[in-house]
Amino acid sequence: MKHIKKFSIIECKGTSYQIGQQWGEACRENIRYSFDFNIGTIANGYKTPRANVIAVANKYLPKVKEFDPQYIELVKGLAEGADLTFDEVFALRCTLELSLYYNQLTGLCSSFAATGESTQGGKTLLGQNIDWLPGYPIDLLKIYPENGPNQLSLSLGGIVEYTLNSAGFGMCANSLLTSMENFRLNIPIACYLPKLCAKII
Repeated sequence: MKHIKKFSIIECKGTSYQIGQQWGEACRENIRYSFDFNIGTIANGYKTPRANVIAVANKYLPKVKEFDPQYIELVKGLAEGADLTFDEVFALRCTLELSLYYNQLTGLCSSFAATGESTQGGKTLLGQNIDWLPGYPIDLLKIYPENGPNQLSLSLGGIVEYTLNSAGFGMCANSLLTSMENFRLNIPIACYLPKLCAKII
């Protein structure tokens, strides 16, 4: 018999910091579990201290600060709410890139979209599967920012979100892997998608 796992529905309102703090407080257990599991798995798999994994994540920080200062406020609030340090939460948000950096990831999700003659009534459909671990914590966030469209986001343990917004924009996320010799430190996926979802109006 299949086990149906329920997930929390969380409402977050206000500034980026306030939204992060409310999210962190409401989902503290899941976020802390997610940090321990993901950063711990990378550290154990590569036989390196967690502090080293966090230090690698911080290499992404200057580009993220330049790209989206409001995102930094979100992470500060998330850290405060979840009772973790800023560096720990930022490392969690870099999980996918860290997994590639430490060569712990071989493939991820798939998505699809259909509209027009392909759907009944021409409605647009958007779908996403999540190739992660069975039973992994998932939370549903209803986000009402001070500025920009409202958002409905499915959070994968604080690693990354899949989002629909009130402007009619839907976001999926997939990974295209490259050889390690072409690997570059850039803006992590979980750090640039929130800005995109907040600015489509």
